Amino acid sequence: MMGVYPGDSDVILAANHRLHRLYSEGHYRLVVSGHTHQRMLRSLGHLTLVNAGTLRRDGAPGFLLLDFEARRLHAFDLSPGTGAVAGEKTAPLP
Repeated sequence: MMGVYPGDSDVILAANHRLHRLYSEGHYRLVVSGHTHQRMLRSLGHLTLVNAGTLRRDGAPGFLLLDFEARRLHAFDLSPGTGAVAGEKTAPLP
């Protein structure tokens, strides 16, 4: 049940042995995951971690769109009351 959270410090990341194994294998550049329900884009050297977040009404609902051609991540916030798109942010993919 290990996860990587947006606020994890270097000390916490150092204790995440599964993450270190994945990183050291060097097979992957991008890992898309879930479980933590917290939206995240985080680069650790050659490895980029992406978490789409949650659709739960009580947990800052939203979703992500990864555009591999444009190398951009689009994060959409949803209005908890209506489910309509309430905002969008973009970031470059490393």
